[in-house]
Amino acid sequence: MNHLAHFKAGYPEPSLIAGGLLADHVKGRLKGVFPEPVERGIRLHRAIDAFADSHVVTRRSARRFSPPFRRYGSIMVDIIYDHFLARHWDDFCEPPLTSFCDDVFEALDDKLIRSPGIPDATQRVARRMIDHRSLEGYRDEPFIDRSLSWLGTRLRRENPLDRGFAEFDRHREELFGDFALFYIDLEAFVAAWRADNEP
Repeated sequence: MNHLAHFKAGYPEPSLIAGGLLADHVKGRLKGVFPEPVERGIRLHRAIDAFADSHVVTRRSARRFSPPFRRYGSIMVDIIYDHFLARHWDDFCEPPLTSFCDDVFEALDDKLIRSPGIPDATQRVARRMIDHRSLEGYRDEPFIDRSLSWLGTRLRRENPLDRGFAEFDRHREELFGDFALFYIDLEAFVAAWRADNEP
């Protein structure tokens, strides 16, 4: 899953939201470097990634792509599922997306940008998200097209992700069906994880 789904999983707890982004930049065992509530957000992010990577529906989504794209299927699914979540936000989530994003940006500003000891890379990503309101961009197809192309430039090997949006568009209906099934399971998983990991 990509940023939007991870932030929704931590909502409305600011520390879980912050940990959901920090997890992208912190590897290995957690050693108490960050506040415990933020580290709980990192653990939640990791649990979601493991759940999503092993789920039969996300694997089916990745296999829907034609062979040149299949190697990058999990990357594409992460972004496409966030696109579906943003486009159909009111069917799955509350509060409204704009209000949710305001709350997320406030949490990122407070817990990451204004806090000591946070990696520079995390602070830069958080600042860009806030300045460009990029979470809301997931609703827009040009944003998804650009995101896939940009990810392609970050990979070492030559890849077809600059054509990833057209490949997604060919399988849009089936992929949305997959997303709708998966997101129900994800919400149940997150609710159980949070109940089991309350401080």
